[in-house]
Amino acid sequence: MEEERIIEASYFMNLAIAIMEDYDITRVEAIEVAKAVMLKETLEDLLGRDSYNSGLDRIADTLEVVATRV
Repeated sequence: MEEERIIEASYFMNLAIAIMEDYDITRVEAIEVAKAVMLKETLEDLLGRDSYNSGLDRIADTLEVVATRV
């Protein structure tokens, strides 16, 4: 369990750094986008990537759009 948290934290920080570098935004903005991306991924995992019938799917899609606009 602890190892999984470390891996997830490492992924999150690497994601935030990559976003910050790719889009020339502040660290705070990059962290917010990384949170949105991870939330989207979590929702996709919970719902299944092929399920597009619920409101949660629309939330996941919206988060993806927001993340790509930054």
